[in-house]
Amino acid sequence: MPQSDYWALPWVLEVVGEIHPDSVLDLGVGMGQYGLQIRQLLDIGQERLTRGEWKTRIDGVELFEPYRNPIWDYYYDHVYMGDARDFLRTTSEKYGLVLICDVIEHFDRGEAESLLRLARSKAEWVIVTTPNGNYPQGAVFGNDAETHRSVWTPKDFLALGGEVHEIRATFMGVFRGVTDAPAAARIAHFPVLFENTGRSLLKCFRRWLPRMLRSRTGGNRPS
Repeated sequence: MPQSDYWALPWVLEVVGEIHPDSVLDLGVGMGQYGLQIRQLLDIGQERLTRGEWKTRIDGVELFEPYRNPIWDYYYDHVYMGDARDFLRTTSEKYGLVLICDVIEHFDRGEAESLLRLARSKAEWVIVTTPNGNYPQGAVFGNDAETHRSVWTPKDFLALGGEVHEIRATFMGVFRGVTDAPAAARIAHFPVLFENTGRSLLKCFRRWLPRMLRSRTGGNRPS
């Protein structure tokens, strides 16, 4: 689908905020969900409202032209049309972060691992999200590239050297790429980061759920 699992979004943004890259490459832009959110996090949220003030470079790669929409033009610096593997093989650019969010399952296992290796060779950090286990999907919106061709579990990402966190029916892997030792040391903070994020989300859910139930049963009272 041209959008990623919304349960993974806050977890990905927490890690992006911790890494705080100066450049981001979003592989499989889709509708542009991550470009929008990361621009808000790294620039607009830092009181840099206009494009002329922005300091973060956000590029993307997308294979399917019909997904193009105004978010691409506003929140991304550039979106390249084509296969992500071809872009990574030919670009001379290096990025602080490469995102592969709900994309890797669209490749056969060998091609997916090749994509991850290429991404790690072009970035300091790589974040990958994917369904946890088998999640069959065929072509969507006439886009055969949306077909799921491989199945992944957290153990697979651990074996590839990632730091892994499970998120309901999906999971996230954080991989080190081309980086220096001080930056690499930050990966040790991610388990604590995941735990803190989980507590925050659970606290929010516990506040929100009773209110939702009261509203549905007509028992909602002003507070």
